[in-house]
Amino acid sequence: MFTIRLFHRLWLFILWLNMDPSLQQNATTCKLPLPPPKGTTYEPAFRNVFSPGDTVTVTCGEWYWISLPQNTSVVTTCKEDGEWSVRPICKAEIKCTVPVIENGNVLGDIQEYDKDEILHFECNMGYMRTENISSKCTNLGTKAGWSPKPTCETSKCKVLLPPLEGTTYEPAFRNVFSPSDTLRVKCGERYWISHPQETSAVTTCKDNGEWSVTPICKEVTCDSQRDPLVYYWDVYWEQKITLNETVSYWCMSGYKSTDGAIRATCTRYGWRPNPLCQEITCDRYDVQNTDIVNYKQKYSYYERASYVCKDGYTGRFFLTCTEDGWSGKPQCKEVTCDKQYYENADIDGDETQSVYKYNDQVKYVCKNDYVGNFSITCGTTGWIGSPECTEKPCEKLNISDAYITRNEKETYKHNERVHYTCRNASERRFTVVCHRGNWIGIQGCTECPLAEVPHGFIVGPHNETLYYTCEDGYKLATRGWWGEAKCIHGLWFGLEQCIEKSKCGEPPLISNGKVISLRNSYEPGESVQIICKEGYSTPVDHFTCVKGKWNSNGAQVKTICAPIANHCSPPPKVDNAVVVSSYQKEYLSGSKVTYHCRYNYTLEGEATITCNDGKWVKRNFVCAPPFLEL
Repeated sequence: MFTIRLFHRLWLFILWLNMDPSLQQNATTCKLPLPPPKGTTYEPAFRNVFSPGDTVTVTCGEWYWISLPQNTSVVTTCKEDGEWSVRPICKAEIKCTVPVIENGNVLGDIQEYDKDEILHFECNMGYMRTENISSKCTNLGTKAGWSPKPTCETSKCKVLLPPLEGTTYEPAFRNVFSPSDTLRVKCGERYWISHPQETSAVTTCKDNGEWSVTPICKEVTCDSQRDPLVYYWDVYWEQKITLNETVSYWCMSGYKSTDGAIRATCTRYGWRPNPLCQEITCDRYDVQNTDIVNYKQKYSYYERASYVCKDGYTGRFFLTCTEDGWSGKPQCKEVTCDKQYYENADIDGDETQSVYKYNDQVKYVCKNDYVGNFSITCGTTGWIGSPECTEKPCEKLNISDAYITRNEKETYKHNERVHYTCRNASERRFTVVCHRGNWIGIQGCTECPLAEVPHGFIVGPHNETLYYTCEDGYKLATRGWWGEAKCIHGLWFGLEQCIEKSKCGEPPLISNGKVISLRNSYEPGESVQIICKEGYSTPVDHFTCVKGKWNSNGAQVKTICAPIANHCSPPPKVDNAVVVSSYQKEYLSGSKVTYHCRYNYTLEGEATITCNDGKWVKRNFVCAPPFLEL
């Protein structure tokens, strides 16, 4: 048989060779590409021109097929029109059509799917997918199809038997459940049901074959990712952290660990403490006798609260919010004023009080020969008010035997002069001066009688003035050994008596104190009281008349009132500050002076210094320049 076919073909070939060349060129043939396309092989392999009726076997490689009829191998025949009965080319494309799913529906309106495309479908109520994996368009042997096959079956819920570690079921030995059936799931000590994070739950089989709660217990773990507020987190990437494990951590600047924790603990409820880090804030801090400039309820980390002291107090300061709370020292000092002394006025009231508070008022009474009582008030910068003691004026002096020749008026100021002329034949002229309410230099135009000094003698008078002294065995009651008297209005003024030398005259004058004397003559044994000024003391409190002299029991009369302690020179100068009391050349030991800062400068430290035995006891303080608010 084979020999006959071979002979037949050989005969046809010889016949073709002997044909008219024009006929050979017009013969219909089918052709194949050589070499064949990728994924395609031919049989016969090395021939590419075929006559009508010739056949070729086309075979496709893996993942290739002939589109129509979707086979991987086919025999194609050369037709009379020169076309192949089946196109002899293998292609890589796979096309799937929309399947018909019993008890289910395909979702969407796609009519044809390419290779690896997923089919989206759903099952009818009471049914569920047979397979839990998606169906893909794929090559199934010699044709395209869906894998796995998209089918629906009656809904059932399943569980794994035996259960996973840490999981138990009730009922224990059943693994297939119908819709509405329930199952109790219990977890071991270190396990939980992820949602809702419980150690026990009852789950119900739903109509779609799924459980209302996934019946799987998982080991309790905590997220290893670092909290954004944590600076150092002792956990590496994706490290598994289980129940009750702890890790060390530090918080970012401006934050602190909750409750002072230094380690975080993994719990069933996540990391504890929760939150791990809290923003550092400080609640408003009220300081007595101050107002807050930048008032608010809470302050952030390193934010400053600026305080200014209320009336009656001095100072400005700020506190800084830190991790440990407010940092800084409140520096409000109560305003006080030291007792103020005036040469020509005394305090009207309690003279024992030495320190006064803010708004305290002190009244002063001007001393003799001065007028104009006044008061001062203790203020923020010291005493407010100024002394107003002025020398007492003099009323016009009417002298019967003289008249005013110049500057006549009803009252005269201190140190003002008035000129008089006598009305008698002498027409003598004289001038009087107003001195703190009293006239000095008054002279009379009437002559004085002859003066007498018992136990003494007189020289003069000369120009209305005489001089006198005492006989032996006597002495003047005044402190000198001679005296002077003037004739005024016919009377001698300044004429003293001579007393026995065994008696004492006027007590001596002392520095820094006074002697209480009521007369100018004292018998032997009599005494007078000594009173020293504040800050001075005396070893004896009286002088005694002994043999015509005042006796002080050995104490030096001039220094009998000695300082209790050394005096201080004026207080030192401080930059941007001034002392809020009157300037003195000397200050008693125990005296205090207070400095005040210039406007907008802040007092830092104690601004009152005390004189102690000739030295100022300092407390370090400065007047700081204004600071800028943050």
